[in-house]
Amino acid sequence: MTGPLETNPYRAPRSSTDAEERAASRTLPGFADQRNLVLVLTGLLGCQVITGALGAIVLVALFFFEPGSSRYASFGLLSLKLASVHDAFYYLTWIPFGWFLVRANRNARVMGGRRLYFTPASMVWWFAVPILNFIRPYQAVRAVWHASSSRRASSTSNPTLLLLWWALWVAAILFAAGRGMFLPAGQPELYRFAAVVTDALVAALAGAALVMVRVLQQRQRQRAAKLSAT
Repeated sequence: MTGPLETNPYRAPRSSTDAEERAASRTLPGFADQRNLVLVLTGLLGCQVITGALGAIVLVALFFFEPGSSRYASFGLLSLKLASVHDAFYYLTWIPFGWFLVRANRNARVMGGRRLYFTPASMVWWFAVPILNFIRPYQAVRAVWHASSSRRASSTSNPTLLLLWWALWVAAILFAAGRGMFLPAGQPELYRFAAVVTDALVAALAGAALVMVRVLQQRQRQRAAKLSAT
């Protein structure tokens, strides 16, 4: 005799693809499913998107208020608080993001798709090397990206998502540095406009990084499941 849930024709069918991929990937020796770490990064990067976007909106609103008014002061204070919160989430993201890249490199080596020139540790320390940190970290992530695919593709091809993420990273760094070096003093509106662009860039960067992390994790899990099934 069947119960009401078993005979309900309107019950949505379960999708077991995700669970099957997780279970299959666990059977590949040495492979680390980064699902929990990706969830942490999703929260941290998502908070950066929200605070960055809100910061840009608040700064734009300041253009419509008279300097010295109560609303101008209130929105200015809110802008500073949002910037502080965003910076806190940004620095909190460093360790889990670096750890994700290190483990992604190790996973790619376990899956043996391609010979990787970049070591797991180099996924992080290339970010700290002057000049070369404008290209080497991107190349390292790109190598892991291609090694995590079941398709045969050129190891030098540039996926659109990675290009977008890295272009936003470089743009945010250069714009922030240029804002402090080249903006003339005594022009608050120009500084405010530059701050709007900066907040918009960092929000877009966090969003691109979030998508990149989730897609890379999914690629690795699918490849691991495919390898464990053969």
